[in-house]
Amino acid sequence: MRVRGSRLIGFVAAAGAVLFLSGGAVAGDGSGDAPEAVFGANLLRNGGAEANVGGDGYADIPPIGWSRTGRTTVVKYGAAGGFPRLADPGPPVRGRNFLSGGQNAPLSEIDQTVSLAWAAATIDAGKARYTLSGYLGGYLSQTDHAKVEVKFMNAARRVIAKRQIGPVTSTARANTTGLYRRTATGVVPKGARWAKVEVTSTRFSGSYNDGYADNISLVLRKF
Repeated sequence: MRVRGSRLIGFVAAAGAVLFLSGGAVAGDGSGDAPEAVFGANLLRNGGAEANVGGDGYADIPPIGWSRTGRTTVVKYGAAGGFPRLADPGPPVRGRNFLSGGQNAPLSEIDQTVSLAWAAATIDAGKARYTLSGYLGGYLSQTDHAKVEVKFMNAARRVIAKRQIGPVTSTARANTTGLYRRTATGVVPKGARWAKVEVTSTRFSGSYNDGYADNISLVLRKF
């Protein structure tokens, strides 16, 4: 038996991560393949964790397409032990999986860097607007949470601007298990040639990091 926060649950071991490339990702989630860099499309790969086979929350399944520090893992909705279910608050159009901070991980982070060079002319004219969005949440009244930050960098990869969404606190969730949408919009800073998106899950109690995230998206549009 293993303690997860204030709960005792059965632990089912998994022998490593089982991965596959999804043939049909949920719209806006990103897929196993690198997305096409165009205005109006999600620039992130596997933003909804649908390129993986989701686990029970304790199997160590690194999300495809992301660099990882810590134990962020891909979990299937409805996994035993109180994880979010398909009927709990979350994306109205969701796939099978979401992201969780993982077992024995006080702090877990995944990140992804995408090129903005293809939109340089529009960006430098001050005519590119970004939308950073995602569904963020946690477990019941526990204060574990997740946040997402985008860092815009110049050609030398020096950060010139950044923006954050989340966290969604237990109070904001009314002490219920689930994920809630958060967004931030703005004008892409002139000179930006790269964008780094970081998803950070932080544990405050128990042995399990219940900072949840799904449908992470960075979209550029002309205006």
